[in-house]
Amino acid sequence: MSQQSEQRDTISRFVGRMGSVLRRSRTKKEKNGDSSKSSPAPEKSDVKPAKSLPTAPTSGPIAVDWSYVQQERARALFAKYGFTLEPHEWMSPQKLNIERVEKPIRMRVRRTCHRCQTTFTGDKVCAGCQHVRCKKCPRYPPVRSKEEKEARAKEKERKAKAEARKQEYQKRKVKEPYSLLTVPSRTGGQDLVYKPIRRRVRRFCHRCESVFQEHVRECATCGHIRCKKCPRDPPNLEKYPNGYPGDADPPPERPPRTYKKPRMRVRGCGKEKGPDTKRIPPKKPKKEPDPEVVKRLEARLAGISLSSP
Repeated sequence: MSQQSEQRDTISRFVGRMGSVLRRSRTKKEKNGDSSKSSPAPEKSDVKPAKSLPTAPTSGPIAVDWSYVQQERARALFAKYGFTLEPHEWMSPQKLNIERVEKPIRMRVRRTCHRCQTTFTGDKVCAGCQHVRCKKCPRYPPVRSKEEKEARAKEKERKAKAEARKQEYQKRKVKEPYSLLTVPSRTGGQDLVYKPIRRRVRRFCHRCESVFQEHVRECATCGHIRCKKCPRDPPNLEKYPNGYPGDADPPPERPPRTYKKPRMRVRGCGKEKGPDTKRIPPKKPKKEPDPEVVKRLEARLAGISLSSP
């Protein structure tokens, strides 16, 4: 067998096991450092300079020529073992453009020993003082409170609902081409275009319950400026919980009237106040105690003997 045929058989074997050899070579480089010193240096005539890969943007999907990347890896592998890879010997000339999706960065949770401030590894026992991880050992990032979790869940739910409404609107916009549904005018004018049914929004004054006119913010009945307390039909408190666009702050309301006991006004006779001045209405006379009750109370007090200690 000639040297050229042996070289072709070796090339086919290397192409079949290219992925596994690449992984093994990477692990050897990580463990032993630079393996280029121990491997035989290829001849300058057989090694071709590899083309520089295009730099990729930092965000968004990146289009990568996967066949070009594989070819460069195979050329580097063949050059490492002293072989050459010609362009016509490449077995997969088709080009596959694969989009790389950038994923959000996730924060790693770390726990620190509260005794010696050593960071815990995968084991729950501290490597410095052999302390078993407990509740006193701080956590970074700290655990979110119940209120923060509820607020985060509400924010996610709100964004999901907004995204669902947006997608529903886009689907409806695509599926219902209203501009194509037309009816010829009976009077010979412009054609009538079919439009979706929309519910009219009405605002009512919260003082006199009158309907605001369209594009008018002042009530025609009581002159009240439309505020956040004026109800809306249909309501949309989920999207506008703190008032609708264009509403003014509600004016300060008068406190409710409290009921008080009626009192009679005291008047005099028109003279200066003195012992002889008449009073209208006159003062109520003081009630004198009943003499019988006073006698019984005195007799009871006299019958009680106070004993000295």
